[in-house]
This record gives sequence, C-alpha cells and structure tokens, in this order.
Amino acid sequence: MMTRTTPYLRRRFCQRHRSGETYTAIARSEGVFQWTIRYWYRRERDGGNMQTVYRREPAGLLGRFDPKTRYCILRLRLEHPRWGPNRILVGLRKRPSLRGLPLPSEASIGRYLHHWPRFRRQPKERTKRQRPKEPTAVHQCWQIDFKVAILLQDGCYVTLHTVRDPVGEACIGAFVFSAGKGGPVSHNPQLEDVRATLRTCFAHWQTLPDEIQSDGDSVLVGNHHQPFPTIFTLWLKGLDVGIA
Repeated sequence: MMTRTTPYLRRRFCQRHRSGETYTAIARSEGVFQWTIRYWYRRERDGGNMQTVYRREPAGLLGRFDPKTRYCILRLRLEHPRWGPNRILVGLRKRPSLRGLPLPSEASIGRYLHHWPRFRRQPKERTKRQRPKEPTAVHQCWQIDFKVAILLQDGCYVTLHTVRDPVGEACIGAFVFSAGKGGPVSHNPQLEDVRATLRTCFAHWQTLPDEIQSDGDSVLVGNHHQPFPTIFTLWLKGLDVGIA
C-alpha cells in the first residue's frame, strides 16, 4: 500500500532529488510511486506550492450560477405559470437582486424547469376514434369515396364520387362532377354534389341504407374547428340514416 503524502513529505522528496537522488530510489525508500516524486518536484520547480487543491464543480443544473438565480426562476414560474424560458429570462434581468450577476440562457432555464415534474408540459390525451363495426347485411352500410382534382386532357378538373355496398360487393353508383378549369382547385368534395350523388342512388335502388360511411372528410363530418352536427349529418338524420 502506498504512503499518503503530505506537504512535509513532498518538500522532502524535492530536497532529496535536488541533492542527487533519483526518482526511483526516493520512491522505494518512501513507499510511493516514482511518478509522484516527479510530479511534486516539477510542481515546486515551476513555482507551485505543496498543498493539494481539490476543485469540485457545483453539481446540478444551473450549479454555476448564484442560488438566487434558481430561486427567482422558480418564483417567476409560480407567479406566471404560462411564462416560457424567454419571458422568465426577461424577468430575471429586471430583478434588482440579480443585478450584475451572470444569467443562464433560455435553453438552460428550460432544462432547469423541465427538471421539476410540475413544470413539465403534460401531453394532451387524444381520444381514439372507435372503428365502426363491420356491416353484416346488404344495404346496411353504404361507403362513399371521393377522388378529387382529376385533370382531364382539356385542362378541366373533375371529382369522382363512388358509392358501394361492402357486403353485397356491388357498386351502388359512380358519378363525375366538374371542379373547374385552371386556378386553385378544391381538394374537398362539395356538399351539394355529395347529396346529389346519394339522392340518385336512393332513387335508383328504391331504398335507403341504415348508415353512410365516408372517408372522414371535414365537409361531411366536420372537425374540431366546426360545430357538430354538420349540415350533412343533419340531412342524413332527417332521412333516418346514420353515419358511420
């Protein structure tokens, strides 16, 4: 086991080496590594002292900054729950108690806040849309699909509507509607065209299905920006037809 050196022993190492002894001879007699002798001799030669200096960096996030900085960050976030790192940094610059002190960056403030579970942004719970049940009878459910912005050779655009019965594996109807020529083209089916398609199918087959299943187009079933029920949904409800 090697001897733990002290400032007194280190100075003695240096004196013995200056008197002509080798590092190896000193190390054997003192019970230390020869590299230890060499280190302290060169340190004394270069003007250093014989004291051991332990340097330990502050641990944790923002450990290099004044503790008041961490306190003010938490205080500002509690007072203003909607403030982000950029607003908090502006608030720190206005604090008289932090005047003249170095301040962390926005990224460092964000990491520090994320360290606390209560300040983390909670993920939004997304409700999963239930998959409609598979139909089991003919005319129980009609599926309507759209293929929009079909470009023809003359430069006109059309929209194709197809209606099918998945159980009977029959095409209930297929219809083409004009979508204009040139300029911006709508990538959503027009409500009146959809209703015209279904009216024609109702009249041709002399029946109404129990449900209409669409591809979830916002014009028909709406979205989170539009009120529910939609005009299309109310129209089907008036016919006593559900929507899948």
